[in-house]
Amino acid sequence: DGSNIYGSTEHESEDVRDRGDRGLLAVTPGPSRARGLLPVCAEAITRAQRLAEEAPESCDTRVGSGGRNFVGGDLRVNEQPMLTVQHTVWVREHNRVAGKLGKINPVWRGERLFQETRRIVVAEWQHIVYNEWLPILLGTSYMRTFGLLPLTSGYSQDYDPQFDPRINNEFATAAFRFAHSLVTPNVPSTDVQGRNTTRLDLKNVFNQGALVGEAGFIADTVRGLTRDRVPAFDGTFVDDIVDHLFEDDEGDNGGLDLPALNIQRGREHGLPGYNQYREQCASSSNNFGKISDFSQLTRGSWLSSGDASNLRSVYKNVNDIDLFAGAMLEEAHREGLVGPTFKCIIGDQFTRLKRG
Repeated sequence: DGSNIYGSTEHESEDVRDRGDRGLLAVTPGPSRARGLLPVCAEAITRAQRLAEEAPESCDTRVGSGGRNFVGGDLRVNEQPMLTVQHTVWVREHNRVAGKLGKINPVWRGERLFQETRRIVVAEWQHIVYNEWLPILLGTSYMRTFGLLPLTSGYSQDYDPQFDPRINNEFATAAFRFAHSLVTPNVPSTDVQGRNTTRLDLKNVFNQGALVGEAGFIADTVRGLTRDRVPAFDGTFVDDIVDHLFEDDEGDNGGLDLPALNIQRGREHGLPGYNQYREQCASSSNNFGKISDFSQLTRGSWLSSGDASNLRSVYKNVNDIDLFAGAMLEEAHREGLVGPTFKCIIGDQFTRLKRG
């Protein structure tokens, strides 16, 4: 729904909007000749204090670079610079579209310009997700089978008010964290001549959103991200998020372990075990379903014997296996990226979002 750009509440929406009458999102002047950056926290905090309002959540002054960080539609905008770059790209796109609409419709006032632009930009976001990204994740055949691909003409009649579009617990808490296996150990960077200029390790730039303000950083990072090969989805994670997540500059806090956090989060949210989701996502054609002991984990070749042995060594019963731990080890299902359990959960969720 574009809430990462526009916020999820009225308060967040006000935090990111420009105060003028041109329907724009707020920006801070960037380096020489560059398009704008996200609003700076220092200014947002000062304004909030002046108006006796709450400061934007993304401007938590306990975070490393404090007031030098940025305001975004999602409070996690400053977690690492590649994410901050993504936020910046979408804010610039909103302002580009608003500028075009303002020229086409000179009588429109700011609120109309903002809302019409928001509709277009959210549609762009949805089209990228369903037309380009989900087919890679789930496979084109799956997308066709469940009617998830956008139409190329006409209007969709898929909307059904009886369809519950809310986010499932297992999706948010486990399945949609699959991409933690795809995280790179650095911030990919490529200059305008196509030369690799990568210099930053991920473990050293958590909560350092202010790096985005450096001259050329956004363009170089976008080139690096779009040209770099994505790591494999294979149940392994880079050391930067296993031992150094959100570690401070001196390494005093020891760093957090993201996969361990994911497993613990699943337990705190009361997720059933991996085996129960195998039952829900069972398929006779794939030889996949609920099992009764560890020896059956390799049935259908969805888990390797080595992974099955590792799970047996840390869980007493096959029903104890955490959803995140088990599904992360599955082999890719047909032409998709993830295994059958995560494909089942993620596919169901995006079907609900599209139809509900």
